[in-house]
Parts: sequence; C-alpha cells; structure tokens
Amino acid sequence: MVKNSVFLDIAKWIAFALALCALAGCFYSIVVTLRSFGPSSFSVPQFDGKAYGREQLRLGMSNPANDPQVQQERLDITKRHGDRILAVISSRALTSMKLEDIVSFVQENIPPERQNDFVSGWEAYLNQGMAYLQENNRLTNSAGEELNLFYQSAFLASLRSNKDETRQFEHERLIHLGSAVLLAILFIMAMIVPFLAAIEANTRMNSAKLTLAAPLIPTGTACQKCGALIAHGDALCKECGAAS
Repeated sequence: MVKNSVFLDIAKWIAFALALCALAGCFYSIVVTLRSFGPSSFSVPQFDGKAYGREQLRLGMSNPANDPQVQQERLDITKRHGDRILAVISSRALTSMKLEDIVSFVQENIPPERQNDFVSGWEAYLNQGMAYLQENNRLTNSAGEELNLFYQSAFLASLRSNKDETRQFEHERLIHLGSAVLLAILFIMAMIVPFLAAIEANTRMNSAKLTLAAPLIPTGTACQKCGALIAHGDALCKECGAAS
C-alpha cells in the first residue's frame, strides 16, 4: 500500500509538470499564431543610385505589351490614377513616357490592392531618381524610361518577396495552431490522469476493506443424525460423534 501511494504521488507530480509545460507551450503557440496576423512587411521601393547604376547594365528596355481585351479595367485605372501619372510626366518633361504604357503595366502586373501603392511609389521614385541624376550630371533623354523600368522591376520583386513571406507565415501559422491544439489536449490529459489514478486507488482500497470485513461463512455437509454442519475432511460430527 505504501509503494502504491508513493507511485501515485510521483505520477501526480509528473503529470502536473507535463500540464504546466503543455500550458506554457499552448500559450506560446497561440501568441505566435496571433502575431502572424500582423501588418504586412511589404514596402514600396525607394530610389537607390548605386543599385540603379548596377541594374541599368542588365535591365531590358522593352516596353510592356498592351492588352486590348480588358479595356474597361484599363479605363478604370486611368480614371483613378491617370491625372497623377500625367502630372509626373509633364512636370519632368518625360516625353518618351506615355500614360497608356504605365496604365497597361499596372493593369497586367499589379494586383488591384497594390495599384495605389505602385502609383504613389512610382511618383516618388521618379522624382528622387531624376533629381539624383541631375545632381550628378547623368540626366539623359532616356533617363525617365530607364527609371520607370527599374522601378517596375523593383516593385515586382517586392511583390514576389511579400508573397513568399505571406505563404511562409500561413504555413507557420498552421503549425503553431496545430501545436496549440495538441498541447491543450496534452494539458487536459495530464490534469485528468492523476484524478483517474486516485479514483482507481481508492476503489481498490475500498474493495480490499470490504473483503477483510466480510464474515467467514463455514462450508460443509449436514450431519444426518443431528443436522450440525460437518466440515469437509472431518470423519465424525463434532456435535454428536456420528459418522459423516
């Protein structure tokens, strides 16, 4: 009985420790899961003179192709951003750049939720780039188009990076959420096991007490002469002495 009691105490402490670990892990997984719903790390590219100089050598100069099959979408983009784009083109005298080309690129490559980011960043990028080239006596007639293409490439790269990061966050979110569920189950099991063990121990103890307290009922055969009970193995009746 003492050994069972010691074993039960050890089991309780182990279960309690597992429950605490499971609870802490569950809270951690929930916190990480909630944090994964935070703001996106997407950022609009900023002009970098050195990076522009490196990439300019390998950047293709082909104009984006037009897509005549979705004119309504292109018209909507022009209505939302056309005035802003034209203002930048006219303010910098970018005669080689056309509104249709910019709208076409936005329509074909930029998701609707990022189109406003693209136009805002494009305006700031061109202004910063042209000012940089002018200060360094590198301003040419094709500078605006080159800056435009470089910005488009940088923006698309930022979109791809953000997409990969979002996919990774979703994967990690599922892992942590699953871990939280499993740890919660482990916590519940760790809290229940000691109670079940205690119930089983009490049941065995009560069963043993009932067995010890039960009266002994003699067994044997009745004497044919006096009717007394003759135990098995006795040859004579203890009451009258008659043979069994």
